[in-house]
Amino acid sequence: MVEILKSGGVVALPTETVYGLISFYGIEGSWKKICELKGRDFHKPLALFIRHGDEMRKWAKFSLSAWILARNFWPGPLTLVLEIKEGIHFPWETAGFRIPDHPVPLKLLEKISPLWSTSANPSGKKSATTAREVSDYFPQGVDIIISQGEELVKGIPSTVVEVGKNGVRILREGLLKVEEVKKVLKIYKILFVCEENRERSVWAQNIFSKMLPSLKILSAGISPTARYKVNEKDMEWADLIITMEERQKSILINRFPSSHRKVFSFREIAGLGDIEDPGVSGNWEGVRKKLEKSLKILKEELEIASCNRL
Repeated sequence: MVEILKSGGVVALPTETVYGLISFYGIEGSWKKICELKGRDFHKPLALFIRHGDEMRKWAKFSLSAWILARNFWPGPLTLVLEIKEGIHFPWETAGFRIPDHPVPLKLLEKISPLWSTSANPSGKKSATTAREVSDYFPQGVDIIISQGEELVKGIPSTVVEVGKNGVRILREGLLKVEEVKKVLKIYKILFVCEENRERSVWAQNIFSKMLPSLKILSAGISPTARYKVNEKDMEWADLIITMEERQKSILINRFPSSHRKVFSFREIAGLGDIEDPGVSGNWEGVRKKLEKSLKILKEELEIASCNRL
């Protein structure tokens, strides 16, 4: 199957939703082959099956809302439609991203990724849910049809959620229910974490409380000598946990694995690097300014999450 994809072929395979048609992103124009097969408009974007969430960063603009959804529902029946970064060679301005929750595509993605994907049906027809239906739809043009695992196909398409600068909206409700999407995007309680809970996380708590006074905000430290030590109760309480450094994020995830979906670093959210310890760097003013910039970006991201049309 890998060899077929690397040579520019089209494969039909089962997912947990419906059967899909896939081709290899690494072959120039391979997406056109799928569109021609389906009779699909070239201006209508395909989705990409990816191996893990970090692959999404290569093409798509960062969105906290998208990452919250991805961490909660991937692998699974969620397609995220995101804006493509400027300067990236891509057929469209937006694209869908998904990690399917089915052993066949998951195993394949370990060997070759990313993969252009769309439902296995001619445009306007019902999505195929068995290998036989795919064969009936496409007697020619599909290089291989995988029947293994078709009993796991539920027959309901993925839920498609668009996340952009104007907010979050459902383009299609599918196997994943809208209420589940709404639930994880409700951010009311934030926990800021640094090392000693004496400067950075306290600054973040005080500054952000003024930026968004409607939120409940706490701060804590990971060190045994922290002014206030982070604990399991606080981790469970928070809707969103933000660390000053990437290293602290890793420590929290290892220490409190059940909360891993909620933990982010400022490096991820703001893209300005770690908020370093001013006691170590000696750059107190510079650290505080970087933190303020990062908090402004966080505020914008939370406003996007709250500005939803679900």
